[in-house]
Amino acid sequence: MPGLMNTVYRPCSLKLDGWLAEVDECSGQPIELGDYGDCSDGILIRTGNIFEDMRILGIDPKDMAYRPMVSRVSHDILRPFPMMNRADVAIAYHTTRRTYLAVHQAKGISLPDNEHFMLLLKAFSTRLMGKHMVTIVIQCSDFYSVDRDGNRLGSGDGKFSANDLAPLTF
Repeated sequence: MPGLMNTVYRPCSLKLDGWLAEVDECSGQPIELGDYGDCSDGILIRTGNIFEDMRILGIDPKDMAYRPMVSRVSHDILRPFPMMNRADVAIAYHTTRRTYLAVHQAKGISLPDNEHFMLLLKAFSTRLMGKHMVTIVIQCSDFYSVDRDGNRLGSGDGKFSANDLAPLTF
């Protein structure tokens, strides 16, 4: 909600259901969808979570009106990579480092985009004013940097296996 919360534009770009999204790789932080707080040097200092606040007020976050949306992740780059032919791989481009990140079996999970949730955010406006909120989380089975030819440069932080979905952020 412009004007209510602080906005930070992130350096990685990819697409969620065909729409451009700017994200940041934050796999080292314990971040969950709906977390909010202060942001310093790219680190979120969590002060709360909108879904936890809902439970305290007696609102069921599992109600269909408040369920997060799931989106298909795809790349937003024109440069061809060998793995781009695979439906389970998307490439994110880091605009400031000019590097690429391959994400496997990725899905985007974002806050609901409906009138019920907007009214909820307005009700929490004094609590959220001037804060940063995690509005999108990308989950994937694996992620790693690739060079301009699509060759793997390294791997994720090693905390996640192919059977665990790793939140990247955002």
